[in-house]
Amino acid sequence: MLPIYYESVMIYSFIHKNSIKLLLAAVVISFGLLFLPKITLAHPGNTDSSGGHYCWTNCTSWGLSYGQYHYHSGSSLPTYTSPIYTPPVYTPTIYVKPFVIFKKVGYNKLVLTGSSSQYLLTYGFGCSSYDFYEGQTIYIDTYSSPGFLDDIYSSTYESSKECSVSSSEELSLKSYYVRSVIDSEDNIIVVDSYGSEYLVEYGIGCLSMWRHEGKIIYIDIGGIFLDGIGDTIYLFDSDDDCRVWDADLVGSTPSYTYTPTPVVTTPIVPPAPVVSIIQPIATLSADKTVINNGESIILTWTSLNGTSVTSNFGAVGLSGSIVAKPIITTTYTITVKNNSSGKTDAKSIIVSVSGIVSGIELGGGAHPAGTVILGPDGKTVYLISGVGRKGFATQEEYNSQGYNLSEIVTASSADLLLPDNGVVPFADGTLVLDTTDGKTIYIINNGTKRGFTSSSIFTGLGYKFSQAVKGNLSYYPSGEAIGSASERHPEGALVKIGTDTYKISPAGKQLVRNANILKSWNWSTAKAVAANSADIASTTLEAVKYRDGSLLKIPAGTLYIMSNGTLRLFSSMSSFTAFGYKSSNVINVTDAEILYYSVGAGL
Repeated sequence: MLPIYYESVMIYSFIHKNSIKLLLAAVVISFGLLFLPKITLAHPGNTDSSGGHYCWTNCTSWGLSYGQYHYHSGSSLPTYTSPIYTPPVYTPTIYVKPFVIFKKVGYNKLVLTGSSSQYLLTYGFGCSSYDFYEGQTIYIDTYSSPGFLDDIYSSTYESSKECSVSSSEELSLKSYYVRSVIDSEDNIIVVDSYGSEYLVEYGIGCLSMWRHEGKIIYIDIGGIFLDGIGDTIYLFDSDDDCRVWDADLVGSTPSYTYTPTPVVTTPIVPPAPVVSIIQPIATLSADKTVINNGESIILTWTSLNGTSVTSNFGAVGLSGSIVAKPIITTTYTITVKNNSSGKTDAKSIIVSVSGIVSGIELGGGAHPAGTVILGPDGKTVYLISGVGRKGFATQEEYNSQGYNLSEIVTASSADLLLPDNGVVPFADGTLVLDTTDGKTIYIINNGTKRGFTSSSIFTGLGYKFSQAVKGNLSYYPSGEAIGSASERHPEGALVKIGTDTYKISPAGKQLVRNANILKSWNWSTAKAVAANSADIASTTLEAVKYRDGSLLKIPAGTLYIMSNGTLRLFSSMSSFTAFGYKSSNVINVTDAEILYYSVGAGL
């Protein structure tokens, strides 16, 4: 046992001694290294995980550039890899917003409905009206609202770009039902979706308003209420717009409502509302409606809820009766108006006249020039001129020449021997709506019809659509179109210069001296428009004379007729009545008036 123990002790002792020696040797070596001189190699440095690094010291000695990246792989030469640069990719931002086409207007305009607003947008080249339809959703590259040069897309993809925005106007549209159009005063009565009725006065630009009675129009009210302050009327189907000058609340019909637009693509026209304003009512009757020439009739009329009454047979009161003696078949008409609401009611009655009164021989002579006579058929009316007689094709042409039906006298045999020289056209300066198309307005000049190149030229000359009478102009030759509002007004036009009224003539302008001359031509100062600089600069000619056929009477009782620009004296009252003239058509003038004219042969 002891030997074994002894060997174990000896082995442990040996290992223990050797370990101590090794430890002491390591300490001595480490301590010595602290005092060794520092040696720097020409190309030191550790490598990265890829086995390479950048050269910053003594690079040329190793065949490298300063800052060059290289690898260490045994004894092989270092290699260089260039860094890779990837440029950033730029993607433009497109703020595409959807809009619904509510209305197509003209050839290059759209009314759009956005998420919360409406816009009247004009688009540029690249698109046509055929590219769009009402109810279509289009997309516009805009951050907020459509503006100049914003791109228009037919879908959300850029490849579908069609064209760009030329202009855009934000609207606050409200729909109104047009209950009545009062063309003569440029007024309309409209009803909103709550049943409130407004009397609206509008400015120039809405020439097609007459076609919108009983239809929906749109007004940019520019606020909460229709008050005429900054409001604009849009007639989208005819591309017309005009300003609202005034708007007054005149009544309400709470039971009548409709859904305002724009929320649907095609608004439904509501039925005519039941209104609370008072409707005037007219009645007109005659004791006989069929008579022989030379017989009289009694016309009787009444009015209910009216404030004024007008007729085509003279000034009348709200009710009454008169004795009339028509010499041809005549239509009598009265119109009752309620001035507060603008509503009217008209009634007409036709009195048929058969046969003619025996011709008055008048000493074998014809009637003086300017007289209107009834032909032998009892229907055709002629104008006696210096070289014959001319017929009237329509009553509108007859009225335009300044004549009343009461001025027609029975033809003499001498009148019937005069040559027939055709027909009398509309008077110069008459505005006529051609019934052949129902939309074109012409002005008559020397028997020709002259059109206007645009509505702005028409209104720029001071004319109104309501001034036009209807007539068939298919057989009138066309004259030169009027293309400027700064050129002189056409012949026959009445213009105002200060307080004076002038008639435009081929060589200049003629003063209308007084109201009697206006009366003889059946003119109204309301027909006169403001003169432009060309009118004012034109030559002032001899004043306008009384119309041929005018019957004049001076204070002493002497009677004259104007014929071919000359006064002709009636020798007696019996001579006056023998010709068939009526005292009711005589104009009383002063002695001074007669001095303006030469006096011709007596009658």
